[in-house]
Amino acid sequence: YPHAMKIGRQTVSLPLSPKLSNGDVEDVITAVHHILHHSPHAA
Repeated sequence: YPHAMKIGRQTVSLPLSPKLSNGDVEDVITAVHHILHHSPHAA
């Protein structure tokens, strides 16, 4: 159980679908960039 919790905290799940519009993809990219640039844990 502790291992599953650790993996869950370290896992990123991104939307993946052929139905995503270009705007949806841009929104995901923007969100990931925001998280990476504002996270104290970003490598």
